[in-house]
Parts: sequence; C-alpha cells; structure tokens
Amino acid sequence: MVTKDDLRNLSDNLHAAIRTEVTALRSDITSHNSRLQHLETATQANTAQAEASTLAITRQGNMLLSLRRHTEDLDNRGRKSNIRVRGLPEPRGEEDVEATFHTLFRGILRAEAQAAIEFDRAHRGYTQQMERHGILYVVCTNIN
Repeated sequence: MVTKDDLRNLSDNLHAAIRTEVTALRSDITSHNSRLQHLETATQANTAQAEASTLAITRQGNMLLSLRRHTEDLDNRGRKSNIRVRGLPEPRGEEDVEATFHTLFRGILRAEAQAAIEFDRAHRGYTQQMERHGILYVVCTNIN
C-alpha cells in the first residue's frame, strides 16, 4: 500500500523535476532571446549597409554615364563643324541618311520643303553599344 510519505516523495520528485525543466526552459528562452536580438541588430546594420551600397552604385553609374557623355561631347567638339545626332531609330530598308538629315533640319529650322540645305557629307557612325540596341548614330557636316 502507498503511504503518505511515498506520495510526498513522489510529489517532491515531480516538483523538483518540473522546476529543473522550467529553469532549463527559462535559460533556453533567455539564450534564444539574446541571439534573436543580436540577429535583429545585425540585420538592421546589414540593411542599412545594403541601402548605402545601392545608393553608391546608382550614383557611380550616373557619374559614369555623365562622364561618358562628357567625353563624347569633347570628342565631338574636336571634330570641327561636324554635327552628330544620337538616338535616331535605325532606318528601314534603303532609307538615305542625307534625306533623314534634310527632314530633320527642315523641321528644326522650320524651312520650306524646297529650301536647299547642303551637306558636305552625311554618314552613319556606329559604336558597338549603339549597334546592339539598334540606335542610329549619324554625322554630318553642314556647308551653309
């Protein structure tokens, strides 16, 4: 038969086991909480660094584009009276570059269709990047 002392011992053993488990759970939770706070802090720092890096990369890309355009402009200025037009669509079929220039300059100058606009020369001037994207890069020298 089970006595009161046996029940007390079982109860004390059960309470001791539960206390031990609860203490272990508390230390695990504290440890996990500490690691979670560390990870959140590191994530915030990494996010801020990633945003700063993205902004710096964007700025550098814009600076490179500006530098390339400035270099092209300086190159164009060194070519005396050449006019370079960038960004015209690639002509369809056998469209003449000089005819394209006549149309373009008549529109800009608001000249009549019969007005004579003479070009010393008009030709395509490809670069590899523009050729890949199908953009016409043309050069002309105006006599007038």
